[in-house]
Amino acid sequence: MRELFDKEGHLSDLGVSHYVDALRTGKVDDLPRELTGHVGECKECKKSVLQLHAVMRDTGPGKSEKYYFFDKPARPQKRIYFSAYRIAAIVAFFVFLAILAFYFIQSTDETIVFDDLPPVVTEEAKPPVAEEEKEEIEIEEKEIDRRLYAANFEPLPLYESMVAQDYRSYGVEVLAPGVGIEIHDGVTFEWEIRYSDPLIVTILNNHGDHIHQNTITETTYRFDNFPEPGLYYWRLETEQRLLYVGKFVVPVK
Repeated sequence: MRELFDKEGHLSDLGVSHYVDALRTGKVDDLPRELTGHVGECKECKKSVLQLHAVMRDTGPGKSEKYYFFDKPARPQKRIYFSAYRIAAIVAFFVFLAILAFYFIQSTDETIVFDDLPPVVTEEAKPPVAEEEKEEIEIEEKEIDRRLYAANFEPLPLYESMVAQDYRSYGVEVLAPGVGIEIHDGVTFEWEIRYSDPLIVTILNNHGDHIHQNTITETTYRFDNFPEPGLYYWRLETEQRLLYVGKFVVPVK
């Protein structure tokens, strides 16, 4: 194969001649791939082949003409015999290589580093947000929350007409919470009363649904578990009569 190319990697005279012989005998497919591939990509060598082929085209292949590349006698192929022992030895050798590779992979402690992976951006590594932008985001989030909870702040007409009416004739005076105050960390109910009968504290949402109810004998009561922002009403009563109706608001944070 080396004699078909010169020192510069182009076809030698012999290589050009072999290619022209293949063209004249229709045996281009029998040429080595290195030869046909180079001629296909090299303009200079292709030009040399075409020039020689143009010269030889009119002569045509003679009956007695010999083509060195195609007519040289084929070398007798040696027949290879594999005994059962040789096959067994080959199989055992490849099995040994597979076991060796397995133990090598299991025993290695080398850490694989992927340089192409993007860096992990932690919370601390993120670029700081300007204070003005933070305030705008917070205002926008609060506005969204207000729209979501808007229905929770609609007054309930029946209870609105009863809020903070004077029930002191029943011997009770409510001290806390004030009417309509905002509650942030729970609410404390407080009152003064002339008698010691058990009292019922009932908390309702703005749809009139009972949120909480408890019977007590003290003059104060603490409640912290509000489900969500909204307008709430509360009642103070005995088993026989209503003593007071108030309201408070749990704002959107």
